[in-house]
Amino acid sequence: MQLAYAALERAHPRYQEPTLGVLVGGDLYYIANAQWERFGGEGRITKPDALEQPVVLRLRL
Repeated sequence: MQLAYAALERAHPRYQEPTLGVLVGGDLYYIANAQWERFGGEGRITKPDALEQPVVLRLRL
């Protein structure tokens, strides 16, 4: 089986750690700044004061 792939977007200025997305109609909504590094081994936020507002981006497909 052959797989085809292509980068849909890269080097967006709002990227810190893009992750998690959902398709809605013909658009992909995804988190641009996941902030996974702010979570400790038990899933707790280690530095709550350092959290930023989430950035949700939309990519028209």
